[in-house]
Amino acid sequence: MEKEEIVQQIDNYGGVYLHICTRDCDMVESDYTSFWEVADWNEWTVEIDRFSDGLEGPCSMNLISREEHKGHQPTSRDRVMEAYENGRGNSIYV
Repeated sequence: MEKEEIVQQIDNYGGVYLHICTRDCDMVESDYTSFWEVADWNEWTVEIDRFSDGLEGPCSMNLISREEHKGHQPTSRDRVMEAYENGRGNSIYV
């Protein structure tokens, strides 16, 4: 994400629209969009730091449009539970 794009969204919408993909320490993956209401670049960097402090695994974030945000359906996937349900519970290494 480029600073100019983020600042432009903040100026236009009072925040930023994000597509976020995360995986926690239990191998649960989440894919969702979010609107972060921030007043300026400095507040954006504070929010990113706060969000990052709570992560338990890998994460990716992409700037998206308001239309993409409205049309996105969040998903969640528990990879460890899927392995057990498929009879391969001992094939997961964390």
